[in-house]
Amino acid sequence: MVPSDYSIMEIKFAHLAYVVEATITICIINGSNDFKARFTTHTKSIDEEMVLLDSRGKNVSITDDGLVVLQRRVAVVEEKGQLILGVEATQGEIAVQHAKIKPRQASKSSKL
Repeated sequence: MVPSDYSIMEIKFAHLAYVVEATITICIINGSNDFKARFTTHTKSIDEEMVLLDSRGKNVSITDDGLVVLQRRVAVVEEKGQLILGVEATQGEIAVQHAKIKPRQASKSSKL
């Protein structure tokens, strides 16, 4: 734990061999832009969530071209592993979804 005047930061790390970097973008392709959400990610081998965005009860910020403005966009995953993206969104009711993504080198990965 690393305390400061305004917050406490918890630092965790793991040794991983043969990893690739995942740059994450989320785009709203249809529907309302008026929602609250918490986007997370973790790997299949390490079940420790990393928060990409937590709107904390406020509406999610979205650019004019439909991209969700994330607090973090980069994660690492084992080359032969699996990255799991999670979203908990509310617009009246709570909806929870998870997408499992298999990484590829020097290319765009797709949802499984």
